Amino acid sequence: MALTRLRKHQFIPFINTSTTTDKNWARIGKSTIFSLAFNAKTEESDYIEDESPTTELTSYVPSMDQELVTNEGDAAFDFIYSLAKKRATGEDAKKEFLLVFAGTKTPYDAWDCPSCTIEIKELNTVEQKITFALHFGPIVPGKVAITANKPTFTAGA
Repeated sequence: MALTRLRKHQFIPFINTSTTTDKNWARIGKSTIFSLAFNAKTEESDYIEDESPTTELTSYVPSMDQELVTNEGDAAFDFIYSLAKKRATGEDAKKEFLLVFAGTKTPYDAWDCPSCTIEIKELNTVEQKITFALHFGPIVPGKVAITANKPTFTAGA
């Protein structure tokens, strides 16, 4: 079996910028970072029969630090910038997020995060970047087909 190295452009983050029930997916693309943190949660038990404590992995709380170049007209930047200017909190800071794990087999695996919390971190006008964190919240696994740069998500597929 031949190996195929997956490249950075094959991991595709999208944010739903729509203010209605319709979906309007914008690709987060003008960024120089992509670091998905799984944030494992563990519990430690020190059983009397064991010499050393036992660690159990209980869950994951994925998040992703992200940035966008301050390109007005880029739908993802415009949306994140609007959240920054409003200093969005609570439900106003939650938006649907889609992470596509593209590769050589279609449809692609994906995580739909219907209530991802978007934490604005910094607007750096000298470096011309806005930084933010995506706290995924509940994750719905599924498949995605991408047509004309727009994803179509099917849960559990």
